[in-house]
Amino acid sequence: MEKKSGERVKQIRMMCGLSREDFSLKVGISKHTIQSWEQNKTSLSSKGAEKLVSGVETFGVICSEQWLLFSLGAPPRYIHDSKSIESFPEKLVKVSDTLYEEISVFEKMKDSYISIISDDSMFPYYNIGDYVGGLKVSINKSIIRDYNFIIKLDNKTVVRKIAIRDDDIVLYPVNPMSTAEEPYMVNPNINLTYAIIWHRKLAMKV
Repeated sequence: MEKKSGERVKQIRMMCGLSREDFSLKVGISKHTIQSWEQNKTSLSSKGAEKLVSGVETFGVICSEQWLLFSLGAPPRYIHDSKSIESFPEKLVKVSDTLYEEISVFEKMKDSYISIISDDSMFPYYNIGDYVGGLKVSINKSIIRDYNFIIKLDNKTVVRKIAIRDDDIVLYPVNPMSTAEEPYMVNPNINLTYAIIWHRKLAMKV
């Protein structure tokens, strides 16, 4: 069965790895409007589709207005530069119905957050494009040994390991050859931290 336009709106939001609130701030559309679209309470307009297409492009997601409105043409895909995993740009993202349902259920859990892996810092645990979900936690020495984390900073969200060294909090990758812009961070301004308990690999098709 073909997804409705609201489900397609949610799909591109999930590809950006953002909550409704964060997504609304980034694309300049109210959270209420996005929620109404996603729940098919109001129809997505051409103007709204145009704004969404422009907004998600800043997150490396290419999507057409025709696909958002009518499910016509190629599905949305990620764009990555030459440092990304080889051949990734040539593959189109396909979110299966099962994965879509899992994402919807996980989002309803209290203090949950879902993100998309956008760099190679946590390879081989996660690949670019994988989905990870976590529950909000406070940073302490006992929990950091057992989990990887989604970490919301002032200007971005990253997935890293966490270490506490003396009085410093260090965010670090598991991939020593990571090409991420900032694989290591010391004492960044952390807003929220989520311990990852859910992971699904990106389903692709050529």
